[in-house]
Amino acid sequence: MKKILDWILKNEIEFAILVLILAIAAFLRLWRISEYMTFLGDEGRDAIVVKSLITKGHILFIGPVTSVGNMYLGPLYYYMMAPFLAIWRLDPVGPAVMVALIGIATVFLVYLCGRLFFSKEAGLFTASLYAVAPVVISYSRFSWNPNPMPFFALLTVLFLFWTLKTKNYLWLLGVGVSFAFVLQMHYLGALLIPLLAGGWIFLLWELIGKKRPLKKFFLFSLFSFLSFSILMSPLLIFDLNPNHKFLNFNAFKSFFVGAKLTGAVSATNLNFSFNLAKIYSTFGDLFVRFLVAKEEIWRFPLIILACFSLIGFGFLIFKKKKNNYGYFIILAWLVVGVLGLSFLKGEIFDHYFGVLNPLPYLIMGMILWVLWRTNSFLRTLAVFAFCFLLFINFKHSPLALEPNNQLGRTKSIVRQIIKSSDNKPINFALIAQNNYDDAYRYLLDIWGHNPVVIDDQHLDATITDQLFVVCEDQICKPLGYSKWEVASFSKEKGFAVIEDNLQFDGIKLFKLVHGKSV
Repeated sequence: MKKILDWILKNEIEFAILVLILAIAAFLRLWRISEYMTFLGDEGRDAIVVKSLITKGHILFIGPVTSVGNMYLGPLYYYMMAPFLAIWRLDPVGPAVMVALIGIATVFLVYLCGRLFFSKEAGLFTASLYAVAPVVISYSRFSWNPNPMPFFALLTVLFLFWTLKTKNYLWLLGVGVSFAFVLQMHYLGALLIPLLAGGWIFLLWELIGKKRPLKKFFLFSLFSFLSFSILMSPLLIFDLNPNHKFLNFNAFKSFFVGAKLTGAVSATNLNFSFNLAKIYSTFGDLFVRFLVAKEEIWRFPLIILACFSLIGFGFLIFKKKKNNYGYFIILAWLVVGVLGLSFLKGEIFDHYFGVLNPLPYLIMGMILWVLWRTNSFLRTLAVFAFCFLLFINFKHSPLALEPNNQLGRTKSIVRQIIKSSDNKPINFALIAQNNYDDAYRYLLDIWGHNPVVIDDQHLDATITDQLFVVCEDQICKPLGYSKWEVASFSKEKGFAVIEDNLQFDGIKLFKLVHGKSV
């Protein structure tokens, strides 16, 4: 603590600017978060699982399912959610606040990386741009497992940097722990493996070259691997259960041999001629999406600027024969990440860049710092470029848009269902092309009106006298609709009729009863 206070007293201006940056980051992530947060099927699914952990003590061995189907992440994200969901008394806002706080901490880590890798100016430039980036803000304002990935990716990289810089092998334990968190946020975190392996091999090569003892290095490497393995072990325990028949292992095997799977990322694509274009596209996307809020006009200039700056900075390091571990980590991280993403089939969504998204800010921070320290003209240019980037990002800020109010609207609909049910058993169905019903079911559950699930083996016992249908599509005619809950309700106990029909900001709520009871 004394060292921190001493640092603050010696760097009062830098500290004040950093506090201001973090305050702005906090405001942009927490202001009216309950109104802006996403709360759909995925978020409801996660809340249902974590509620069972909190209220029933269910031990979790797997986390959210991935987009490739039958492949599950580890449960760490659910355990992260649990205290916040409990503190907020099962209100879904709690986990969203958790993600926002992690997002604020990520801004600090970006600053720390920029400062350690380059300079205090680079750190402040980097943190400022990251704090106001629209895409980053959007993914810091709701609970979803990929959202904390940049934090843990940066933490992993920092531990690797400190290991290389200080030769203190205790940092290897941090690498193992933080990397386990990265992988359990999203399996694209595996793109860090070549970087971590390369750093480990480089350190070993240095130790051998300087004829240093290796026993301590290998011992802490083993401890790092064990800490990683312990955190990943719930997935193995799950797969070893005879009832699960190695579900995750088989899904991994199918993915990497290119079997036909459902989902956004179906398999890797090893056609180099195709990926040559994909590499260029992916590299440009990384900078355009995150630095300039997806303004495509800046794609080519940013690509040229990034490439020439990285090459030029590398040349200066080589010329001065300096060991800038931060620069080489950034370069390897960028090359491996872009190449890895380019081998994915299908569209590369913004959250796939979670393991890489601090990079464009760190590179731009490096560029602005070099300009800042060169001469007065280039310093003026750096200030102009910095202000221009801030302007673009503020112009596209998600807070400039009206809040989606998904949680509030869902709560209003659920309250109306409870009111209209007269405290009698209900069935429930959602008609929506791009959503499923777990968000509604979660709120109905925590408010004591869990719908009866229609069982095809016990239709008569599980079909109630009232079915509530929420319709999120523009055109919706629930009578005669083929969805299982709606069709079964009409088939088993006579034809259904609409008893009530309400609207909530364009979403329709129907109450269906059986014709014979009207």
